[in-house]
Amino acid sequence: TGPEFERVIRADLTSSLIMESLAAGVRAPPSFGAIGVAIASENRTVTVAQAPISLAGNVAPPTAAQLQTFYDQIKDRLQLPEFRQVTLVLARKADFTQRANVTDQQVQDEFDRRAPSLGTPEKRSSVRIVAQSQAQANDVASRINAGQAPDAVAQALHLQVIHGTDEARAAVTDAPVAAAVFSQAPNAPARAVQGQLSWVVVKTLSVTPGVTPQFSAYKDQIRTELQTVASGDLIDTAISNFEEARAGGSTMAQAAQSAGLATVSVPAVEAQGHDTHGQPVPVLSGSPELLRAAFQTAEGEASDFMQVTDGEALVAVDHIT
Repeated sequence: TGPEFERVIRADLTSSLIMESLAAGVRAPPSFGAIGVAIASENRTVTVAQAPISLAGNVAPPTAAQLQTFYDQIKDRLQLPEFRQVTLVLARKADFTQRANVTDQQVQDEFDRRAPSLGTPEKRSSVRIVAQSQAQANDVASRINAGQAPDAVAQALHLQVIHGTDEARAAVTDAPVAAAVFSQAPNAPARAVQGQLSWVVVKTLSVTPGVTPQFSAYKDQIRTELQTVASGDLIDTAISNFEEARAGGSTMAQAAQSAGLATVSVPAVEAQGHDTHGQPVPVLSGSPELLRAAFQTAEGEASDFMQVTDGEALVAVDHIT
């Protein structure tokens, strides 16, 4: 929505201004540090004298004029605070999570999509020697199978040797070589394989089995995550429908009802979040942004939707006392 776009742009501009200042090397002048040290290290010696109330003697009752003067001086402190009657329009996550319909097939499809990253792939350790020809590769394989150490064979023929330790198949970038590593049994005879660029002698040393994820272990988590995403989409749609209804002339209550949003009326609240009896207003407790909006919005107007703990909400000011 327009207000959401404006909030994003304002946040981006603020971040940009801060980063430009930091990149330019802005820092506080040394004099600020000197002032801070002076204040932090300051000591004072004081003398305190007591004046007991008895020294005042007998005080005569105040006259009517004195009472009036004193009242005029303190009447601002006796004034009741400003109260506002507001209506909250709430798009609560819990309400829309219940409406989000996530099917078993959607959960299964999402599990299938994530399965490769949820499990642990099979890993293998191997030794691979890069030969210059097929004949040389066959010779290397024969020497290894006859009992010679792969490193010794590679050193004798001045060939490159690669030790792969606990590698997943994706870590072996030469596809034919990877196929050989992951098809051989551990400690099976070495064999020559034609790789993408050269002949390679492959010997698989060990296998660490992979772990396949179980659908039963993840289905509840995936369902909850899909419901959260679906409820977020439903909230966005409901807010859009609410805004369209308001733009079309519907009242706040009518627009909220047509969009499936909850409304809560607060008869009176002051700027600190208390009602006329000095008690906290429950629906505004823990939502300082809503309380601020209530006292920054003109009578008869409404704020934009804003993020709150349990979803999104706006506040409309019905009356100001």
